Amino acid sequence: MATLNGGAKRHVFRTDDGRDLDGPDRPGSISFLPAGCGRRLSLRDVEWRWAALAIEPQTAAGRAFERVASFAAPSDYFILGMLAEFDRLSALDGGLDQLWCDQMLGALGAYLERRGATPGASEPKVAPLPSRQLQRVAGYVEAQLSAELRISDLARLCDLSDGHFHRAFRAAAGQTPLEYVTRIRVETACRRLTMTRFGIEVIAFKVGFVSPSHFARVFRQRTGLAPAAYRREFGTTTVLAKQAGQSFPVSASFLRDATDF
Repeated sequence: MATLNGGAKRHVFRTDDGRDLDGPDRPGSISFLPAGCGRRLSLRDVEWRWAALAIEPQTAAGRAFERVASFAAPSDYFILGMLAEFDRLSALDGGLDQLWCDQMLGALGAYLERRGATPGASEPKVAPLPSRQLQRVAGYVEAQLSAELRISDLARLCDLSDGHFHRAFRAAAGQTPLEYVTRIRVETACRRLTMTRFGIEVIAFKVGFVSPSHFARVFRQRTGLAPAAYRREFGTTTVLAKQAGQSFPVSASFLRDATDF
């Protein structure tokens, strides 16, 4: 949990495992409470806006936090920045990409482990994924592109933990699973935009984006153009239409691509 704006004149935070904080709450204040650990919280003269993450303990992401003890601190810019970004993107896109959330939770878990680790400790090295496992993951992503993809689903294909899979995939592919899936989604959208006349909103959902605004934002970041502008610039499909009593032929590429939907 992090205070984004405002705060409280006094913030008393006590947990069952003996962590205490007593002082003013200001923008940037953060706290963490592990599963099963209770707390007592009191605030005085409070006017704030906050963001929080609730992580299911029985999930792979939740298990990554099992070794992290509760804490409260007046500031932590890494955690504050991450929670503020969750808040910003949720408001901007009307939802959050679950694969992006998985990657952020993995980064948060690693950060919290390092935060409490012995100085000089380093992340263990892992071997890259074998090519057959990369191919299995690629095939699954292509088949499930419109679905809600999760790191745990991809890791399960390789019989690996989420964290191990993420590091092994990055070592083999030179990019994270999120970067790979986003690239495939944008490339597929580019083909749909230029080879079909499906609506932009339909394409956005068919290639797995959370919302049309999420699609437009990521697409522009990757291509430098809005989806509609990309279609105007590069679209070459001849579309079946009837106008003033005339029929126009459908190109073979349109028919082939349209059946993918």
